[in-house]
Amino acid sequence: MAQSYLVAQDSNDLRDAFSGQRVVFGALLLTAILVVLAGSYAIGATKYGIFVVVGLMAVVAGPIMVVRPEMAMYILVFSIYTNASDVVEVAFGIPSTNKLLVALTFVAVIGTRAIIQKKPLVFGALDFSVMIYAAVAVVTLFASGKIGIAFDNLIDYIKDIAIIIILVQLVENELHFKRMIWVIIIGAFFLSSLTTIQVVTGDYDNEFFGFAKAPVHQVFEDLDNNRPVGPLDDPNYYSQILLLVLPFAIYRGLTDPNPMLRTIGLGISATIMIAVVGTYSRAALVAMAGVLGLIVLERRMNIILVGGIVTILIGSIIPFLPKGYMERISTLGSVFNQSETRNEASFTGRTSEAVVAIQMFLEHPILGIGYSSYEESYQEYSERLGLDSRVEARSAHSLYLEVMSETGLIGILSFGGMLATFYLVTQNGVAGLRAVGREDMIPWVRGVQFGFMSYLITSIFLHDDWVRYFRFGLALMASTSIAAQTVIAKEKAKSLANGVAKAFK
Repeated sequence: MAQSYLVAQDSNDLRDAFSGQRVVFGALLLTAILVVLAGSYAIGATKYGIFVVVGLMAVVAGPIMVVRPEMAMYILVFSIYTNASDVVEVAFGIPSTNKLLVALTFVAVIGTRAIIQKKPLVFGALDFSVMIYAAVAVVTLFASGKIGIAFDNLIDYIKDIAIIIILVQLVENELHFKRMIWVIIIGAFFLSSLTTIQVVTGDYDNEFFGFAKAPVHQVFEDLDNNRPVGPLDDPNYYSQILLLVLPFAIYRGLTDPNPMLRTIGLGISATIMIAVVGTYSRAALVAMAGVLGLIVLERRMNIILVGGIVTILIGSIIPFLPKGYMERISTLGSVFNQSETRNEASFTGRTSEAVVAIQMFLEHPILGIGYSSYEESYQEYSERLGLDSRVEARSAHSLYLEVMSETGLIGILSFGGMLATFYLVTQNGVAGLRAVGREDMIPWVRGVQFGFMSYLITSIFLHDDWVRYFRFGLALMASTSIAAQTVIAKEKAKSLANGVAKAFK
């Protein structure tokens, strides 16, 4: 019954999407985007530019945001995920619009909900767990005496918490939640398709205005080659954000009731995987294998059959892999071979960085050395260790070691509590959806859950250099939990109403 309901709902959405009303609304939306860009340029051109952009946004985008605040959310999540704001700033000299867009969307969403709709704001355990960890991080900075950095980080946290609040207010509407997920999938396809073109053609000169950068990096000790970094500046982080969305696309390809959307989902999944392979990231390969395994188990697929298909696919694509890919992946074995580890520069450096993180924690066990302070303190500890010959500032190359060294025991407990809360609420959401007969919604929840898991797996080997994506993942998890709980509550209310109606017949 739930399946047929969803098919009918999707069919109506598709018809609505192509209606004349949407075409007009799309034109207005495009106008709003152009206004944002022009106004942002004005910020750089005159000291009064900020007033220009706010005025223009209020005139054009303000009414749209009030009437349809979810449209602002779609623009916001696409901009954040594709790093469009930074790319446009570098390519065209237009100052970053993200903070302004977050502020305007926040005001529109909160104002619409509280004043026009007269609904209470939605908050969950997830939101509060994020706020607690944010408070701990800022406290460690103040405790370490880094007042200026503390205020900068506080502003960033406020912005990212505002994004969480925006998302959880709007995803109470199931359709808004699903469209948001599709917007992010399209964002991943946009980036990965550009990278796939580069990987397949071998032409890395065209950077597509900065959305598909691919500078030369070391592949292994005796080979350098182009490694795609997308709109970021590191191939490992680029593969990390692609893997965040890969399960979203896979579940659309496996479970969407619309055959066309299933085909699109599978095609996007393949494109993302090609782009991930093109980055040469070893951490991404490990995470991708782990998440694909989780999906196979969750979908209760035939493991022997899947294993056979995967073996055939791997054998058929090996000749087409980027130059040096197999040699780089083979260095994963160095982790278990001490003599090889000494000869592999990246593993040697990361060993030093890990030991330094432990030393920092042991010397500052309660509050750590201060949030975001590892890099500037690395050389002081590294000189004592004598393992790393590099003299520049280094990062922890592990989110968890970084949290331990920078925020101490209090930080570890609040960070671990935040992640545990996220896992528990999504698991409860899955159980609740199954109990009310809305199993069609479970793949949406699992997609976000497994996507965030892949991010956490790669974070074993990567620090928070692009922390906005970690917080973006938190926002997606929070909004997914709220969407699931809303569906559960509505189904229970519907069931109760049906029971009462039957009782009075």
